[in-house]
Amino acid sequence: MSVLVRSSAWDDLAICNFHLPASQSPAGYTMRMHTTVSWSAAAIAFYAADVNGSGTGSYQLDNVSLVYKPANSSAKTDCVDANAPTSGGSSGSSLITNGDFSNPDYSNGIVGWTLSGSMVAQVTSEVLEYYRTTGSTTPVVGQATSTSVSANQRLTAIFEMGNTSSFRQRVTVSLQESDASSFVSCVFWLPAGAERRAYAMTTFAPVAWTNATWAVVPSNGGSEGSHGWLELDTVSFAKTTDAVLGTECFEPGSFTISESAPVPVPVPVPSPAPVPEALVVANVTPRGPSPMARTPRSSAAIDTADESAAPDGATPALAAPDAMSVLVNLAGSGTGTVSSSPTGVSCAGHEVSCNGWFAEGATVTLIATPASGHAFAGWSGACTGTGTCELFIDGELTATATFTGPPTLTYYHVDILGSVRVITDANGNTVTRHDFAPFGESTSALTGDSRRFLGQELDAETGFDHFGARQYRNVWGRFGSVDPIFAGGAMTNPQLWNRYAYALNGPLRYSDPSGLEPEETPDKDTYTPDPDGGYYVSFQDAISAFWAGQFSLLNGLFTGPSAQEQTATSVLTAAQDAAIARWLPSNGTTFCNIATLGILNAVGGLTFTLADSRGHALLANAMITRMRASPLWYAVSPHTGQNLANQGRVVIASWQNPGGPGHVATLRPADGVVRRGSGPLLANVGAENGIMHASSVFRRTATVVYYTQMQFNITFRTP
Repeated sequence: MSVLVRSSAWDDLAICNFHLPASQSPAGYTMRMHTTVSWSAAAIAFYAADVNGSGTGSYQLDNVSLVYKPANSSAKTDCVDANAPTSGGSSGSSLITNGDFSNPDYSNGIVGWTLSGSMVAQVTSEVLEYYRTTGSTTPVVGQATSTSVSANQRLTAIFEMGNTSSFRQRVTVSLQESDASSFVSCVFWLPAGAERRAYAMTTFAPVAWTNATWAVVPSNGGSEGSHGWLELDTVSFAKTTDAVLGTECFEPGSFTISESAPVPVPVPVPSPAPVPEALVVANVTPRGPSPMARTPRSSAAIDTADESAAPDGATPALAAPDAMSVLVNLAGSGTGTVSSSPTGVSCAGHEVSCNGWFAEGATVTLIATPASGHAFAGWSGACTGTGTCELFIDGELTATATFTGPPTLTYYHVDILGSVRVITDANGNTVTRHDFAPFGESTSALTGDSRRFLGQELDAETGFDHFGARQYRNVWGRFGSVDPIFAGGAMTNPQLWNRYAYALNGPLRYSDPSGLEPEETPDKDTYTPDPDGGYYVSFQDAISAFWAGQFSLLNGLFTGPSAQEQTATSVLTAAQDAAIARWLPSNGTTFCNIATLGILNAVGGLTFTLADSRGHALLANAMITRMRASPLWYAVSPHTGQNLANQGRVVIASWQNPGGPGHVATLRPADGVVRRGSGPLLANVGAENGIMHASSVFRRTATVVYYTQMQFNITFRTP
């Protein structure tokens, strides 16, 4: 019968194999294991290995318990067998030929070893490297020793394993009859990038074997290019007379080597009594005839199995009997070290574990130190927080230190539209490349970095691009909602009759990253005077201004700024500079509303919409509600807003936040200074006061609307 304890996600498990004699009276079997990853839920399963064709008997199962006891965790799995032998048998040297792989003669395969199934293997520097491929045949690395062993013969195996891949891998090591009709096995999880370290098994042959065999089965498939290699070296498999409690599966750091035996023998770490502290207890009673009769050990023998596991005369390298174990696990994507005061714990590397032993009642401090460029994320288990951890040793304790690796820097490379065409790493290597059709269609997968067409965010679930005021579907070349501004401007341009259309249906000339108004491509986010002294004003801006009553903006089509415009610009910038210097943040309070009202008043604008009956500034959200409802204010695109600000007009960038006070800021006339960011230039009064682009003030997901006041002084000028 095989007993399996696993996580509900099947990403962690351990197995114990128990061979049940015929007609056995009820007996206790115990399994102790530890988790190697976090579990959301645990499961236990029992697998009957033999088919009972005669119908004369059955397996019996009773008194099953599954108990979580983190204080008793150790880096090994114990399968406590009621029928484990206490005496008899013989000992000898290793049965394995070429266990160190020093003879990789490939003329008849690797000397001594059989490799079968879906796998690739090679010997490099006297180390066997192998990995499982995606074929359907179970891969096995094994050696049949041509040696017979008697029933109840105690056995030990020691071997080194490593994992060069970038993810943890599961391997199953079996000691068995060559035809696998009888076997015992251990499951080991090898951390990603784990260097070769010693693992071990102690067990006994439940029946006589004619050809004792050592075998390992990798459980993960793939290719060396993506997965790396599993490593195997220094394999020994021998008979021993040392006491066993059943089957024990030792992981690195959980055993030492006996100096008195011809073959190294693993020595278990002290652990709680199996039955009272059992993680799994199963009483099983098979019925039916059997040529084998065994007398189960008493419960007292089971309880003392751990204490009697060291051979007579051996001096295990363990602490005194009253010492307690502190198991430290290093987890996460980063690397670091954990040490202790007093000394006893010394762990270094990535996803490794180590033990320290301390007297009961002692106080131990654990210190976590990240490697250069890495960070310590915090403790879990017996320790919490992100500082040093102080433990009072009153039992077996386990603590996990999580380290994170250095951040990965990537760089965006954009085209004239602001679309992200290439993403590179810090070394200039291409990570991702995107190519776009005129309407933004792309053959790139929706997953991955979300910044795409026009530098906007792509929602991988819906396929929509977030263009500020609206959502855009590039494969349709249409927005998902109507244009919120051009409600009555369609008379001037038939392309505006369809209020879902993108960029006047002319994406080769126009773009619309805000979702509010198409703008010509060449001067996107430039807003600087042209060499002839005029301003870049698109024909569409001129038409928009005309229908909004902004006839003075037409002057930009013919000539540079007038003396009147230059004076207005000077007044506006002076008012903004004064507001920035005057209204600094205080105790977390910002004054964007007061500063905006003051600037509007300084340039002679109508202020009553933004003030209460006493002339005091309304909160930003209230200002925005008033501007949206007032006939004196109308919304413009970011491009038009910047052109108006260049002429000294007050344009207010607004973000109405239902969960907060909102934010308002006035647009700043372009001054030719190169700054980080994109969008209109703002004279911002807020958490940061100063001159900056809109992208540095408003979050990309914020819906920003630009308002300006109606002007009634209509003036025409000719060249």
